Amino acid sequence: MKKENKKLLDQEILALEKLQGKERGADIKYLVEYVKEKEGENGLKELKIELAEHYDFFLPDLEKITDVEWISEVIPHIFLVATVRFFDWKREDIYEIGKNAITYSKTLKMFIKYFTSTKKTIQRIVDDWNNYYSEGNAKLTNFNKNKKKAIIEIKNFKTHPILCIYLSGVITRILEITTGSKHIKVKETKCIFKGDDRHSFELTW
Repeated sequence: MKKENKKLLDQEILALEKLQGKERGADIKYLVEYVKEKEGENGLKELKIELAEHYDFFLPDLEKITDVEWISEVIPHIFLVATVRFFDWKREDIYEIGKNAITYSKTLKMFIKYFTSTKKTIQRIVDDWNNYYSEGNAKLTNFNKNKKKAIIEIKNFKTHPILCIYLSGVITRILEITTGSKHIKVKETKCIFKGDDRHSFELTW
């Protein structure tokens, strides 16, 4: 790990350890599987050793966690941020993690295909937010069918800026599946980490 990344991660883990929310078990299972596929078994092993020896952080037994089980958000968030720092992944790498999260969930991917209305799909993202995250309040605003634009706002969700990029990837992939378009754009125009009172994602397709 680069020296500057290690110094940054030291501070980030201290902050992430204070998170109080919960997420579904599928999140950490997906992230671990993704790292294994992208960096190999040895890469995953080295990351786990780094987390254990330097941060006293250990992954739970993933075989004992179901996809729908609620777990502390500390676990997937520390693992995700540590992964990015350890392997020096860039913004586009984080974005791809988010996009691939939908592919990992075959049930969700098939479910999305049944939505013929883009508005219904985006509304479902908002309505289902608290089925995946215990923290935060999501809302759909400014949907414009003719201009093919919409805005998703999320309040009270302050975890880490990396999650903003990750969520952009998730939303992008959902819209790609729903609309069949490869020209999806998801831009975060407001961010809690930049002093705003909410995250605001502008969607165009």
